[in-house]
Amino acid sequence: MKFILTKKQFDFLITLDNVNNFILKHSFENNNAIFFVDDISSFQDIIYFNVVECGMDKEGAINSKGKQIYAVYDELLSQI
Repeated sequence: MKFILTKKQFDFLITLDNVNNFILKHSFENNNAIFFVDDISSFQDIIYFNVVECGMDKEGAINSKGKQIYAVYDELLSQI
């Protein structure tokens, strides 16, 4: 499936653990990143895993990184 994010969102997304494993190819056009993912379900799971692992504090509250992850996740969901 094809996804489009801003370059800034994409640059953040690929810093998350194991996300690169799901991106088949990508390109940049007009400050946007266009990329393809084959296994969408596992891709979503790994993004959520990143929320749990590094997007929450010890009490389970969403921290600023978690908010960034959710913003990108919401954008990706809107394209499915």
